[in-house]
Amino acid sequence: MSEDIPDPATGLTPKEKNVVRDTWAIVKKDIKGAGYELFVRFFTENPSYQSLFPVLKDIPISEIRGNKKILAHATNVLYTLTALVDNLDEPDCLTEMLKKLGGNHAKRGVNLSMFDNLGKTIIGLLKDSLGPEIMNDFAISAWNKTYAVIESVVKVGLDEASKTSA
Repeated sequence: MSEDIPDPATGLTPKEKNVVRDTWAIVKKDIKGAGYELFVRFFTENPSYQSLFPVLKDIPISEIRGNKKILAHATNVLYTLTALVDNLDEPDCLTEMLKKLGGNHAKRGVNLSMFDNLGKTIIGLLKDSLGPEIMNDFAISAWNKTYAVIESVVKVGLDEASKTSA
């Protein structure tokens, strides 16, 4: 199979999937550090989102690193991202995981624009952490396409959950 032929289910080429896997493999070597950094960035870029986390809403951004409650949640988020990356070649499994993720977050008042902002934070973190040699234009494009796939299926989960709760 050619490295440039898109998967009909995701639209991602094998080459794009590989660069996403390779860049994520570097980040996941330090799940705790990356988790803290992700949430510091996420709350700095989107201050109102911190209030969606009852156990975190009163914690100053400067105290997030080292906080065990944020570490637990951040680690869970990064392991979920790892599972998503690991299942890029399994679209049925990926779809079910993402729909469930969307449904679970809908119950907490999370909407699609919040997921979009999380994607921007993740890609910004990757760019800053890995630098321009690793996170070159191709890698950034691959991550943007991957996150667009993630968002499109999360949206289905969000929509299904909002219909059942209405």
